[in-house]
Amino acid sequence: MHAVRSALASVLLQLLILPAAALQPRRVHLVVNPYGGGGAGLATLDSVLPVFEAASIEVTTLITEYAGHAGEMARTVPLLDGFVGIGGDGTAHEIANGMLQREADDRVAIGIIPAGSGNTWAFDLGLEDAEDAARVVAAGETVPVDVMAISSIGEPERVREYALNIAGFAHAHPHAHAMHAPVHATCMHQYMPRACHAHGVHTPCTCRARGTRHC
Repeated sequence: MHAVRSALASVLLQLLILPAAALQPRRVHLVVNPYGGGGAGLATLDSVLPVFEAASIEVTTLITEYAGHAGEMARTVPLLDGFVGIGGDGTAHEIANGMLQREADDRVAIGIIPAGSGNTWAFDLGLEDAEDAARVVAAGETVPVDVMAISSIGEPERVREYALNIAGFAHAHPHAHAMHAPVHATCMHQYMPRACHAHGVHTPCTCRARGTRHC
């Protein structure tokens, strides 16, 4: 019985850990939050630019100026081969939401180079060092990750927000029911990188913590 369980565990592990797919980026946007991580963004940019230069990748730098700016740029700027944030979980969240508001054919791979006060999504992807993360982006390595789509029960077709690895929910007090619409969440299988590839097929999933997927 123990041998059977070990074999099943091995099969499940192979199903859940998906191999990296390689892109060939030649031009990428680096979106820098200069205020994240105690102001570490610009210094991190300086440390990773040589990585892209060594890989002959042309970099276009975008500096965020206010909350939501990274998402706005991900939604509106003419895209290159990749759209990569230098920041933390907030920057990653904004970029993912901005990119997923585009038509599917208009999306490109997105990524994150950790430089924030909270870098949990980068760490979930094994990207704990900024220069190592830049090398992953430069090599074009991508893996599928899950994205949670959040909408109100009254308007299930209208996605209000996407969540990469963390979503908070609260039960409204009965006397405050008029202030808070009920919400439900659908987990979708999206192709987004080790750094996030947004070319994928939406498949309903059961959501678990830390990005584990059971479809």
